[in-house]
Amino acid sequence: MPIQELGSLGELSAAITASATLTCLDEPIRHGTKADRASAGIEPPRHSSERQARASAHPEFRRIWKGVAITFASLLLVPSVSAADRLANGFDAAPLADPIFTEEQVATEVARLNNWLIDNHAKLDPDRRQLVREGLYTLLGSHVSHRQKRGEPLLPAEDDLIMRSIFSWSEPLGVYGAHHIYNELISRSDVEGVPEMPALAPLPVGFETALEDDLLSMRSTRGGWSFRIPYWFMPFAVSEFDTKNGPRTQLVMLSTGASKHEGLPGNSQSTLRLFAGPGQIGGDFEKYWSKALGFDSKSERRDLPIEGLSARKRFDEESRIHSEMVAWAGNNGPLVVYYAGAPGPYEKNRVHFIDFLRQLRGEAAPPPAAEAP
Repeated sequence: MPIQELGSLGELSAAITASATLTCLDEPIRHGTKADRASAGIEPPRHSSERQARASAHPEFRRIWKGVAITFASLLLVPSVSAADRLANGFDAAPLADPIFTEEQVATEVARLNNWLIDNHAKLDPDRRQLVREGLYTLLGSHVSHRQKRGEPLLPAEDDLIMRSIFSWSEPLGVYGAHHIYNELISRSDVEGVPEMPALAPLPVGFETALEDDLLSMRSTRGGWSFRIPYWFMPFAVSEFDTKNGPRTQLVMLSTGASKHEGLPGNSQSTLRLFAGPGQIGGDFEKYWSKALGFDSKSERRDLPIEGLSARKRFDEESRIHSEMVAWAGNNGPLVVYYAGAPGPYEKNRVHFIDFLRQLRGEAAPPPAAEAP
């Protein structure tokens, strides 16, 4: 589908209310069609009651305009610093250099969206829940970018009302592992008596998540693979399923940070998908998923800065989506990684695709570039 512009996130609540079928950006490529999700067993987590959904947002966030105003005022007093080429966690810093929203916009829209969700979260259908969480994580990415520019720790060592508000809603909206981050933020705040958040988006058996410094880790005990990603990435689908006439597959889908489109209005996230085949035959597994993802022997080959790996590359003219696919033999079966994005986000976030591959292969990130004399 064509990439559509949401405009200001200040219009998000009205857009969601007005249209029950509103979808976001490159949704068919990033999230698959509804039929794909059904066949793969991928559905957003369901909550047993409206009470459970609302319980994840602490009452302090019910009207946070005053707190956000104070937070924003304090941000203006902190000087900006130049960003290093690589973050302390090993991921490339470049995608953080150009935030989508200003600090004032982030503060205002997080407050507005938080207050709207208190009354409307339980009414969201899967499509609108997807739209809201992507908007929320676009705000999160901008907030992290501004912290990076000021030379502050990317995961706050101090109380951060904006970030606590965002992560109070992340897991209820279907982001796996986000409760680890919320609980860590609560432990660093001066708010007393706030209970820890349980896992509201339960993982399938054999999958585990944890927070390691400012990286969210995920591992599969059966698949023998693991990776770590920046905590502002968005894992929104985790499943293990039998394909139709194909191999049994473990699938993880996650989004990177958002970047501005090139030659088009608006912005979007890029997508990473990990396909793992524990105990499967590598050639058959790669062949099946190559075909399913639209690659063939004529697909362009692209070298990667990782020894022994190259990618297949394609561009879909109709959706205007760039994509790449990489495959190799893992410790306990074949692995396939798919990366996709619209013009602009695809190029900007590609360094994080490379970093993700290094994580999966257990390779260290390259050292930071030497400063010019």
